[in-house]
Amino acid sequence: WFGLHISFCKRCTAHDKRMGKLMEAVASAPPSNGACVGQPIGIWFPNLNVYEASLEEIREGRKNMKEAIRICSTCGVRVQCLEYALSWERHGIWGGTSESERESIRRKNKIPFLRPSIQELSLGFNRATTH
Repeated sequence: WFGLHISFCKRCTAHDKRMGKLMEAVASAPPSNGACVGQPIGIWFPNLNVYEASLEEIREGRKNMKEAIRICSTCGVRVQCLEYALSWERHGIWGGTSESERESIRRKNKIPFLRPSIQELSLGFNRATTH
């Protein structure tokens, strides 16, 4: 997979410690030195929903997705971006991966998703602090 050597922590304490440092660096925004900086935001969040988008919009979305992944392949912070996204981002292209690719990596490596849903936030629940 990409030929990258990424180690995924399977124990919660090790994962939390590692993610703590990463969250401090990028929790509010993607890395400022990434290849994505200055690119149009639309290519990172293509609409591929067949129930919402027209056929032309889906074609454009696929084209944008390929372009985003190509840009990611040249990025010096791709690994950090992917590590952040595995726990914090469900949507869009992050670290050269699609939503479904990240979900597959999460399942395979038992990586917890930490970003709370809107419903959880309204109830005061936060996975990042209760995990």
